[in-house]
Amino acid sequence: LRLYSKATKEIKLDQPDPHIAEFEGRSVTLQCKYKTTSPQPELFWYIQKENHFPKYMLKRNKYGGEDNDAQFQERFDSNVSSDSVPLTIKNLHVSDSAVYYCVLQPTHCMYMTNLHIFTLCFGDEITPESTEESAAVGSNVTLSCSYSSAQSLQWYRQSPGSAPQFLVLIIEGVKETETSDVDPRFSTKLRKKTQSTKEIKRVDLMISSAAVSDSALYYCALRPTVTGNTRTLYKNLTQMMVYNQFVSINLLVIYCT
Repeated sequence: LRLYSKATKEIKLDQPDPHIAEFEGRSVTLQCKYKTTSPQPELFWYIQKENHFPKYMLKRNKYGGEDNDAQFQERFDSNVSSDSVPLTIKNLHVSDSAVYYCVLQPTHCMYMTNLHIFTLCFGDEITPESTEESAAVGSNVTLSCSYSSAQSLQWYRQSPGSAPQFLVLIIEGVKETETSDVDPRFSTKLRKKTQSTKEIKRVDLMISSAAVSDSALYYCALRPTVTGNTRTLYKNLTQMMVYNQFVSINLLVIYCT
């Protein structure tokens, strides 16, 4: 049994990116900053996959002490400094999608980062209604994707030179509309219509009062349909999402003088 306490003024952990998305095959660095008055702090990284307990990955200290679990010898590394212990993962696999915990001992302060790995493969289909959109500053914009079936859908935004940023998630059959916690100007809505006896499903990303900074590449991602109780599964999957299909839409917001 391991008990985790909240951080105090003398001992502090901080992870600036609670949600990170990246593509399969690339490298990613999960940041974790710390502040402590302890003369010999030890810092740990743990990984927690769906329906599993957190698993020890590696340990570092400021005096050169290093230890990696046998399963995390090759692609996982961390170089500790006086105030940070970043975790670098090379050649990302879809199986790396998980919740990663940064832990500081002897106090057991803990922070976590959600890592999502994209891969493009066959399965349920998702298609953008348009691959490019333009809009004026201050206008409302809707980006749409049609899909065959899905357990859940997410929208991501990728600005030039940056990794994809999570915006909003919606679960089919649970809600029809969801507002982003990242930016309340963003919301998503599920729509259905029947055309020639065929049901057509669509997921919209609605952006209110568009700004020039909203110009970016937007990814519409789905998790394939699964059997079982979707409400229970949603609870288990809020911290670990692997998406088997994604498409992108390029949005350009134009400033009009």
